[in-house]
Amino acid sequence: MADRREVLKRIGWMTGLTFSLPLVNFYLSGCEEQASPEEAEEALLFLDETQFQTLEAAVDRIIPETETPGALAAKVPRYIDKVLNNVFEAEDAARFKAGLVEMEGYAKDVFNISFADLPKGEMDTYLGSLQKATLGSEEDPKAPGFFRMLQNITLFGFFTSEIGVTKVLEYLPVPGEYKGCVPLSEYPTTWAL
Repeated sequence: MADRREVLKRIGWMTGLTFSLPLVNFYLSGCEEQASPEEAEEALLFLDETQFQTLEAAVDRIIPETETPGALAAKVPRYIDKVLNNVFEAEDAARFKAGLVEMEGYAKDVFNISFADLPKGEMDTYLGSLQKATLGSEEDPKAPGFFRMLQNITLFGFFTSEIGVTKVLEYLPVPGEYKGCVPLSEYPTTWAL
């Protein structure tokens, strides 16, 4: 029969091992090779490569680079891929993906090339026809059409990005001065909050 000291010593060892093994495992898992932030960003979450290229081409035509950066500089296509994967309902994400597939199919059928390889004028014509079809239709507000989703998420992604807020919109960090009643002619630009 073991004496009291021996029993307490064994209980102490078992308790120590119980708490230290997960800790050792945690520290050793830090030794595993992790993907770099660049590699992690490269992985697409929802779209395949062709759909992503179609999306890049479309958002670049919606907000092209001019004297200010465009949607590609703000990484809007990556943002959209993440939102489709993590935020959109499955039904809405599937409708969005089907719209990209339709855009790609149009380019293949009519021009025998990928949508991303179309001349910019042809992309603009096609996107303009989608916009006109959207404007002329009675969409269900709970299930908007593809072009409306594409346009809204592109604009939201761009104007909430660091580039959109600081390089395109006028930006004043809060807290700022409050001027209640001022003529709008004194402030001719659009402001971000």
